[in-house]
Amino acid sequence: MPVRFEKYRKKPYVVDLRSKGYGQKHFATKREANNYVKKIETEIARRGDWTDPAKTPTYEQAIIEYLKHEEQKAKQGQQGLEHVENKRAALTQMAGFNYDGRKLASVRVGDLRLGIIKRDLMSELFSKNAHKTADNKFVIFKNFCQYLLEGEIIVSNPALIKKPLRNTVSEKELERITEEDMRNIIACADEEFQLAIKFAAYTGVRAGEQKALTWDDIDFTNCLVNINKAHKRLTGVGAPKTARSKRKIEIDALVDELREWKLKQPMEQRRLNLVFPNQSGGYASTDRWRKIGLHRACKKAEVTNIRWHDLRHYFASVLIFVLKESDAVITRLMGHHSIAFTESQYGNWIKEARRDLHLGKRIGQAMAGGV
Repeated sequence: MPVRFEKYRKKPYVVDLRSKGYGQKHFATKREANNYVKKIETEIARRGDWTDPAKTPTYEQAIIEYLKHEEQKAKQGQQGLEHVENKRAALTQMAGFNYDGRKLASVRVGDLRLGIIKRDLMSELFSKNAHKTADNKFVIFKNFCQYLLEGEIIVSNPALIKKPLRNTVSEKELERITEEDMRNIIACADEEFQLAIKFAAYTGVRAGEQKALTWDDIDFTNCLVNINKAHKRLTGVGAPKTARSKRKIEIDALVDELREWKLKQPMEQRRLNLVFPNQSGGYASTDRWRKIGLHRACKKAEVTNIRWHDLRHYFASVLIFVLKESDAVITRLMGHHSIAFTESQYGNWIKEARRDLHLGKRIGQAMAGGV
């Protein structure tokens, strides 16, 4: 019987259906627990053949069908083709991972188990990719498993796992980009990408916020950009990352170039009223911005390659070291949800800038005979 009693719990009745791929659940009464068991047994019986893992497709076979489904969604305009390619790349990489002594590609999807996914797949995924990249790829894998569940190919989603926390202690400390390097990068960028790079560096907006930006969001009279939405890879345009991500940023240094770009923007790029669309007027690809726009500019400027997100860090460094802004102002302009988060991101920079500021004041006082 999968129901057991655990004393001293608020919900002492535990249903253990891990062998069926459903995990464990806690209930307040034995009756609730037994009803849940009956419900799962009925569901498994209804699904018939798919409850036999040997009759399910292999991972490799399943991702072929899944990608066909995703390509069809792209043709219907529900997502961009670049999203399909990102999914293909992530799932194909994982196909070569170890799964309990075998390549994942050959494993029947009905044999996928939470424990082995956590032990083998997640450890390999997060060891071979940057944390953020691994996060994104695991979301793709989880959505793939959800597709299998909704198609009644598997009886539960085995990828509903809490992802590992970012190891902030061992991760490389943020490196500052100098103003000279940034000027050189912008100067060396191809015309197609130059203003997009400059805009990111001068406003600190996230890539998704910049991709979703429309001309209605630019206040030319008051030299402001209104950040109120974001384009997300898997879900399209929606609310920005947090409630405090909605903000207004001064763009005095950019307003003339933006006005000029609006006037000469090709007609085919105006269909969605986007400020920084792709060549056909749709939502731009961050990968293309980074690989073709930013990395080419870095190479020409003889600067080490940086990520698109590093343009946002550059803006933060200007606020901290050049403008000497307060924590509250930095938090507001970066769109962070709290000052505590800003300090967790840029604490070392803030301490360094404040230390230099205090030293400068003390030197001034000393020179004036005040010390």
